[in-house]
Amino acid sequence: MFKHLNIVLLMLFSIVSVLRAQEVASVSSPLKVLTFNSRIMTTDGVGNLYVVKDNNLLIRYNAQGDSDRVFNEIKKGSITQIDASNPLRILLFFKEYQLVVVLDQMLSKKHVFKLNNLGLFNVTSIANSADGTFWAYDAAQGVLLKIDDKPSIRFSSPLRTMLDHAVQFQYMVEDDRMLYAADSTSGIYKFDLYGFYNTVYHFPTVEFQWINQQLIYWQSPNLIAYHTESLREKKRALPEPETILQVRVDRNRLFIRRKNQLELYTLE
Repeated sequence: MFKHLNIVLLMLFSIVSVLRAQEVASVSSPLKVLTFNSRIMTTDGVGNLYVVKDNNLLIRYNAQGDSDRVFNEIKKGSITQIDASNPLRILLFFKEYQLVVVLDQMLSKKHVFKLNNLGLFNVTSIANSADGTFWAYDAAQGVLLKIDDKPSIRFSSPLRTMLDHAVQFQYMVEDDRMLYAADSTSGIYKFDLYGFYNTVYHFPTVEFQWINQQLIYWQSPNLIAYHTESLREKKRALPEPETILQVRVDRNRLFIRRKNQLELYTLE
């Protein structure tokens, strides 16, 4: 309980940093530059950065940009998604083999879930859930599913009965008792904790963050924060946008991923 409270408090600090950062037109020189090729990065809300290198090696870096943990799993194919929203229960998704691997805070393997055993063969995205389960979206069936650790399907939500068009979710995250899922062509969809459709925000993006009623996403040349209550939008220009592949904000840090390097900035 106290660990989760600490995470929430740190996320609140992150929110203040993000809002301040958006009032500034540009960023200062990077705090640190990590030079290597990478495919994916994410953050966990407590200052850690997770990076998958081209050789499928997963490395965790602390807030100072120093590596402190490594996970190496080559035989299961390429890691296609990391969900570190809960740093005590990190999910890795191997789309090619339809596998979900659960790691603990030491990046030690706890569980391996074979989605094919549940009759799922075309899951495109997964997301951690606060109740200890995880979400999966099966594009072939057009359903959102909640899967527990047995593993078994706790429930499924057929989106074809709620939406008048097909969707392809490439990225999902659960936050603030809601699930958000991104289709790169039609926007970010919002669902309740039972998978019932709520609304859609028509922002074409593959990845985003949800922080204090704000959808934060990268759309070259700006990092954009859209407040879903006030409907206000703030933009922040980032350096050399033509080579940016991913952007994330976390606490007082800005992370920019390019093909051959990662840059860590301090937000003031």
